[in-house]
Amino acid sequence: MPTFLIEFASLHAALAYLSSAWDLKPAFKNIALISPSAQEYLQPVQPARDPDVMMPVSAAAVTLPPWKLMLQSSRNIAGSTAQKLGPSSERDLRRTLKKFAREILERHKNAMIIRFDLPLCRQEQLLTSAEALAFNYNFINPVIAERVRVMLAFVPLSVDPPAAMHYSKVIDELIAEVGDRFKVVSCPREVTPYLLVPIRTKVSLITQAIKKIFGR
Repeated sequence: MPTFLIEFASLHAALAYLSSAWDLKPAFKNIALISPSAQEYLQPVQPARDPDVMMPVSAAAVTLPPWKLMLQSSRNIAGSTAQKLGPSSERDLRRTLKKFAREILERHKNAMIIRFDLPLCRQEQLLTSAEALAFNYNFINPVIAERVRVMLAFVPLSVDPPAAMHYSKVIDELIAEVGDRFKVVSCPREVTPYLLVPIRTKVSLITQAIKKIFGR
């Protein structure tokens, strides 16, 4: 079954496309929705530019890449924003998706990563809320969403970074919005005292597992 990569101008447009085609058989398989800010972490780290030798850039509007939807479909998907992936391209992209959380933690020691177990029909509410919370509390919010789970990252801004209690507020408000079917994969140690006891227990167990993976 061929794999396609389709670009969308917004999260709503991507999920609306999936919803409109959901009743068609066979259904799409191996779905992965990639947010604009997540795409940086699917690429090799770029070397830092030396400000003393940087060329000035003409004034222009800063634009983010589009949302990207990867899926397998037995039907051909045509259009200017659809790209059929070859086997090697698909393999490379899926490999980088699996390393998404690890890549963020290697680049940002104070990032928080949360995994929610939610079906696609409920993911738009979660992703919209996460984006708003990231904006309110000075985070960047890279996201990878699959058919039944969502990996949310909250990367603190380097200018005016969030306080420890803001990490906790993000978790509390997400739970209030979509429920508690989640795991805090990683968060800074300083955040733990601000978490509710049940959440704190989850974090401590998962953090131990991550330390084993990274050899820390």
